[in-house]
Formats: sequence, C-alpha cells, structure tokens
Amino acid sequence: MQTKQDGVRMATEAIESYGQQVAELEQEGQAIEMSFEQARQQFEGALAQLAEFLLPSCAPNVLQSAATELGANHLPQRMAQYHMQRSQSAARLTQINVDPRFTQRSALLHPTTGTISRRINELKGYVAPMQQSLARFNNEDYQWLLAREYQNREGESGFQKFWKAVTLVSHKESKAWERAQQQLGHPSFTACVAEHSQLLGQMQALHNELAKVEGQKAEIFGLLDERIRHEAWVNEFEKTATEALRKDLVEFLRAQDWTTFHARIRPQARKFAAQCHALVHKAKYFRQMIGYLQRETGDRRKRMASIESVRSKWARRPYGYLTSDKTKWLRTVPSLKRQGTTKRVRWVRSMHRGIHDFDDYDDYGDSMGYGYFYAYDAFNVWSDERMPHEGFAREVLPELDQFRTETGMDGVNKNAYREAAEEAQVLEEQMTEEELADEEAAAEALAAEEMMSSEEEMADAS
Repeated sequence: MQTKQDGVRMATEAIESYGQQVAELEQEGQAIEMSFEQARQQFEGALAQLAEFLLPSCAPNVLQSAATELGANHLPQRMAQYHMQRSQSAARLTQINVDPRFTQRSALLHPTTGTISRRINELKGYVAPMQQSLARFNNEDYQWLLAREYQNREGESGFQKFWKAVTLVSHKESKAWERAQQQLGHPSFTACVAEHSQLLGQMQALHNELAKVEGQKAEIFGLLDERIRHEAWVNEFEKTATEALRKDLVEFLRAQDWTTFHARIRPQARKFAAQCHALVHKAKYFRQMIGYLQRETGDRRKRMASIESVRSKWARRPYGYLTSDKTKWLRTVPSLKRQGTTKRVRWVRSMHRGIHDFDDYDDYGDSMGYGYFYAYDAFNVWSDERMPHEGFAREVLPELDQFRTETGMDGVNKNAYREAAEEAQVLEEQMTEEELADEEAAAEALAAEEMMSSEEEMADAS
C-alpha cells in the first residue's frame, strides 16, 4: 500500500518532470518566435526588392508598362498627384523661405546666444530652486493636515468641535501641527497653506512658460523638417516620386495572391514573387508550430495543476494510505510524456531549421507550376535538414492533412517537384533565347532603317 507521504513524493517528482517539459517546449517556442519575426522582416525586404525591380524609375513609359503588367492602374494617377505635390511644395517653400522663424532661426536657436535657447536655459535654472522650496512642504504631518482641510476649521459647528474633542481628533491635529510648525516655521497653518499654494502656482506658471518656449523651438525644427520634405519634391522630384510610387506599389503587392501573381508576372520577376510566396508561408508555418507547442505546453500545465491540487491535500494530512495505486498517474504517464516531449521538440526543431534555413527560391519558384504544389513540400524537397515524418507534419500543419485528402496523395513526391523545376528552367531558357533573338532582330531593323535614312539624305544632298 502506498502512503500519502509516498503520494506527495511521487507528485513532486511528476510536477518537476512536467515543469522541465514546459520549459523545453517554451524555449523552442521562443526560438521560433524569433524566426517568425525574421521572416516578417524578410518579407518586407522582398516586397521592396520586387517593387524596385518592377518600377526602376518613374518615367512615363516605365510607369505605364508596370501599370499594364500588374493591373495597377492607380500608379499613373498617383504620378499625376505627385506632380501636383511638386507644385504645392514649390509654393510652400516660398512661404517658408520668408517665414521669420526660418530667416531668424540662427538668432533664435543658437545654443549660447539664441533668444529661445537662452530663455529655455533661464527658465530651467528656476526649476531646481523652486523644487527645493516646495520640498519643505513634503512634511508628513503637514500633508496629513492638508488632506483633512485643517485650515478650514472656522466653519465647523459646535457639535463637530465637541465630537473631535471627545474622540481626541483635535488633540492629534494640534500635535501634528506642532511638529510640522517646527520645520515649516509659520505662525499659523493658514499662512503655511498660503505660501505653499503660492509656490505651487509659481511652479505651474514656470512649467507653462517653459512648455510655451519649448513649443516655439519645436515649431522651428518642424518647419525645417517640412522644408527638407518640400525640397525633395522640388529639387529631387524623380527620385522622390519613384520612392513614393514604390511604396504605393508595395502596398498593392502586399494584397496579391502570390500563386496567381507568380504565374502571370514576367519570368525575370518570378524569383522575387517566389520569395514573397515562400516567406508568407514560412511565417504561417512558424505560427502553426508555435500554436502546436502552446497546446503541448497547456497539456503539461493542466496535468501539473491537477497533481498539485491532490498533492496539497495529501500534504495537509500526510498520515494514512492512498485509496488506490497512483503509480501510473504519477510516474508512468509523466515518463511517457517525458519521452514524447523529447521526440516532439526534436521534430519541431528539425521542421523549424528546415524552413528557417531554406533560401533556394529559384527551384522553389520553378516548381510552383507543379499541379500539386504545396509550400511545405517544397521546403521539404530542397531543405538540407531532414524534415520530420509525415504524420507529425500533419499534426502541426492542419491544412496539410486536408491537402493530402483533396489530392489523394499520401505524401510529397520529391521527384515530381524536381522534374517540374527542371521543365520550368528549360522553358525559361527557351523564352530567354527567343527574347534575345527578338531584341537582335529589332536592333538589326533599327540599324537598317537608320542606314536607309542616311542614304536618302546623301542622295538628296547630291
């Protein structure tokens, strides 16, 4: 028979075991959280790269070509708005250049001789002495009497005065004032409150004046920042407009379905689109892995709470025997869970590394034309890390199980992915050769036209 003391001991060991498992699961979850944030940042970088590739400049032909290719018809409209912005910025610059805050900025803001700078330093110099004067009134007895409105005793009724005398409140207040008076040095509490109120008013006025002058300083710096922005639109219009259009394009791209987008975009841009597609799914899978670890952690925590509630009861009354054998609950199951945690953490870590380290976006993009393409499978095919078995992957990624059911596949067909990538590469090379041939033909035609034009000019001249 097992005693309650045996139960307490086994329960403690079980709780410690589950606690260690929780720590391991949470540690792995924290590492994946970092990978999720990195994938998110990489996605933003990939979006910016794609926008820069698709929109190398804001030239009208480049802009219209990008708008037609992407279906981003708002881009030419935005360019018209930016031309208006250039005119507005020029007008605003004219206003700023004659604004006294700008023309006199040196006289106002010079660190030692500037009017505003000197005034700020002067006001700040008053703050410390004022704070020292107010510090006298931090006296505990004075603050207690102030909270009780000790200065307003003249309006009290006879009963109130009698009651305070009976309850010794008046005596306590008098003693408190005697102690406070020794530090504050005022003949009456009313005079003390008057000086305190006056100092508080002066301090508030000082803060208000300081805030006003610092506000004037901030206005000038704000004006200077505004001038820089308007100068960019006027003096560096092409660069500024291109950067603004790319930001607009990034937001347009962010809402794209990357599978469809990859299929219709020009071949030269598909690597960027494939990278965006992969990073979106990286972040998605990291979130699902974190969710899986949290579920496992929650399971261990529930078991710990259940055992702790019983252990507390046994510890309060440690004598006697347990009603039944608790070995399975307190030793066998925690041991099995311990083994399961070790395996699951190892599998999650392999999945994490395989997805995190993946950067073969060429093969990834080339295989996106495969009819049964699935992002996790692509990571699996080209990852240097050995990914966990199919059953565990389906447990972590719920939609993988649905995908397998819909496609009637038991697992990933690695050869099919590689063949799809090879076919896409061959097709892309053929397209590249055709484009080069078209460019050479166009160049030859242009050269022929120029030659004919030159001959005609010579004939006319003769």
